[in-house]
Amino acid sequence: MKNLSFLYLFLLSSTLRLVGLEVNGYVIEPGANLAGVNLSGADLSGANLSGANLSGANLSGALLKEADLSTADLKGANLSGANLTAANVDESIWVDVNLTGADLTNVWNLNKVRSANII
Repeated sequence: MKNLSFLYLFLLSSTLRLVGLEVNGYVIEPGANLAGVNLSGADLSGANLSGANLSGANLSGALLKEADLSTADLKGANLSGANLTAANVDESIWVDVNLTGADLTNVWNLNKVRSANII
């Protein structure tokens, strides 16, 4: 994985979860302020981004398989071509989110997204 370092990992219910992950100089963790950052093509599979500010972020082509995006702010984010298979999006905010070509297979709590306005 290019430009990636693991700050720490922990096991939860025998599932490996990435916490405190650094990608392209940005720390990926719960509540992180990642507004407007470019994480296009990043492998964020299993990352805990609960409560993160991802407004205006470029996540096009990113791998977000099994990522925790619960309560995350995705206003204006670009998720075109992103893979969100089995991601948890409970109570996340999706206003003006670009999901063109995104894979939403088995996304958890898609019906509980707040303020959805998908473009």
